[in-house]
Amino acid sequence: MVPLLITLMLSTACEEIKLEMEKMDAAETATIASTPTTIADIIDSKDLFDEFQNNAVVAIAKYEGQTFRVVGVINKIDYDYNKNPYIEFSREDFFSRSIGFLFTSVKCELSDTMQVANLPVGSKITVKGTFAEWLSYAVLLNPCSVSNP
Repeated sequence: MVPLLITLMLSTACEEIKLEMEKMDAAETATIASTPTTIADIIDSKDLFDEFQNNAVVAIAKYEGQTFRVVGVINKIDYDYNKNPYIEFSREDFFSRSIGFLFTSVKCELSDTMQVANLPVGSKITVKGTFAEWLSYAVLLNPCSVSNP
C-alpha cells in the first residue's frame, strides 16, 4: 500500500512540475515575441546569418513578417526545385575556405528573372525581402527583389 501511495504522490508531483514548466516556457516565448526590436536599414548578409546561427528562436521572433534590405556578394543565381529564380549570398569564413565549399547564408527568391539579367556572380548588391523562413543553413527571403541602397 505504501509503495502505491508513494508512486501516486510522485506521479502527481511530476505532473505539477510539468505544468509549471509549460507555463514558464509559454511565458518565455511570449516575452521573446513581445520584445520590441529594431531592424537596421541595411543588414550585411553575414551578420544576418550569424544572428540566426547564434539564437534562431530570438532571430525568428525579431524578423518574422519583417521586410528589410540585405547587402551581400552574389554566390549563385539559379532556379530552385520549383523553378523559382533566386539569388544566393554565401558566408565565406576560414572553415568554408579550407574545405572549398561556401555555405549559403541568405537566399532571395525572386519573382522577376529580369532583375538578374545583368548581375554577375561575385557582384555586391542589395536586396529587399520579407523574412519567410529559417532553413538551418540559410535565411529565406520571399518575396524578394534587387534593390538600390
